[in-house]
Amino acid sequence: MAGPPVPRLLNRGAKRGITAPPPGPPRAGEGRLDGQTLSGKAPSLVAARARRLGIPCVAIAGGLAPGLDRLPEVGISAAVSLCPGPMPLAEAMARAEELLAEAAQQVLRIFLAGRGAASES
Repeated sequence: MAGPPVPRLLNRGAKRGITAPPPGPPRAGEGRLDGQTLSGKAPSLVAARARRLGIPCVAIAGGLAPGLDRLPEVGISAAVSLCPGPMPLAEAMARAEELLAEAAQQVLRIFLAGRGAASES
């Protein structure tokens, strides 16, 4: 699977990191954050690299398993579900680009709120 050059982006002075599934056709990737995420799955590797560079990281995943309170151990500050609620996998995949844009917007609002720069739309 070819993905974005995350290490290169992080080395260019990024201020924040977001791990998210890539839009487009289904690929081998992260659809769900779970206990295995702590054991070296792709999001934890991206987050560990970001943490070494002092960059906070938020993960966006198709689903979130219960018990993710240990994510900060691998450098993931928070996690957001791609799906706003239960939906069939086929629908989630068909709407992946739209759902990713909405989830990324929420993550950005969280970052801005943390900086005291949130504005009402």
